[in-house]
Amino acid sequence: MTRAFKVYVTKRPIVEYASCVWSPYYGYAIDKVESVQRRFTKRLDGFHDIEYPTRLNKLNLQSLEYRRLVADLILTYKIIFGLVDIDPNDYFCLKGSDNTRLRGNPYKIIINQCLFNVRGNFLASMLL
Repeated sequence: MTRAFKVYVTKRPIVEYASCVWSPYYGYAIDKVESVQRRFTKRLDGFHDIEYPTRLNKLNLQSLEYRRLVADLILTYKIIFGLVDIDPNDYFCLKGSDNTRLRGNPYKIIINQCLFNVRGNFLASMLL
């Protein structure tokens, strides 16, 4: 059943399609999306009385919130290195002063200021 869940629910567009665009940021919305996986894992034999994080560990699954974060990080990597046709300056800028370039890496992200809440909770702002 776990394999069927991975194939037909978590790896399908039903739950994760375009998650970098529509990723919820309110707690109640995150809980709604996560409840799909929570309800399924609770119905498996022997998992009814086990806490959700423990069920995920035993079934070798990640939370859907974690999977959305990974998808955001992958998209950010692709934007920075030009692997997708998106202008990085639309979402963030890279801080590249001489002092910080010598310490650490040259890919320190600074989020662009936005006036509207819709853009403030999109992709790059979720990463920091």
